[in-house]
Formats: sequence, C-alpha cells, structure tokens
Amino acid sequence: MSHGYEQYYSEINPSIYENTTKREVSREVEEVLNVFRAIKFSCLKLGYKPKSHWAEFEGFDGNDDGGQYGFAQFVRRTLGKWDELKDRPDNSHSGTSLDHYRAMLRTWRRLGEKYELTADEIEQIADAK
Repeated sequence: MSHGYEQYYSEINPSIYENTTKREVSREVEEVLNVFRAIKFSCLKLGYKPKSHWAEFEGFDGNDDGGQYGFAQFVRRTLGKWDELKDRPDNSHSGTSLDHYRAMLRTWRRLGEKYELTADEIEQIADAK
C-alpha cells in the first residue's frame, strides 16, 4: 500500500473498495450526523420530547448509490462514531430522507451550528423545508 498500487488493495484487504466515497459526500454525512447529535443532546439536557418525527435519525436510503448510506454505516457501526445514535436505523428505506436532511442541515447552519439548541430551534431544524 505504501507504493500506491491501488488495483491490488482489495486483494490485501477485502474491506478496501476500488470506488471511494467522495469527500463532499462523507463530509455531508458527518454534518448530518452532527445535526442529530445536537438534537439528541439538546433534548436530553432540556428534558424535551420533540413533536416532529424528523428529530430522530432514520438512516439514509440503502437503495441510493450516492454513498451516504454506506459511509454512514461504516462510521457508525465499524468506527463506532456517533455512538449516541447507535440505536437508530441505518436504512431509511426512503428516497426523501436525504433531501430532508439537507434542509435540516441548512437550518442548523443558519442557527449557527450550535450543539445546545432550544426546543423551538429543535423543531425548526426537524421541520425544515
């Protein structure tokens, strides 16, 4: 691997794939997971139960070939990151989840990417359009 012979990486280690996830896809997934981290920890701190079902991570669509599902599953299940979301599913079985997560991410950014949210901010993010 030190010489860059990529075509044989999968023979050395079968978990290495030839087609890599684009950096912008992996970054987007990490940011979406951070939105749900902020919501989860804010709800715990406030003792708040959100009204919107979108306030809980439902996974990415496993039938989408954009790479979000596979990357999210890898960082959550293999690397053990975003442990606070471990009880949440990997596969949303919904083609609409990514668009909604992107709207949530835009709202979270507009609110300053805070990790301590108010109940109103939680609902704003969850119900983003």
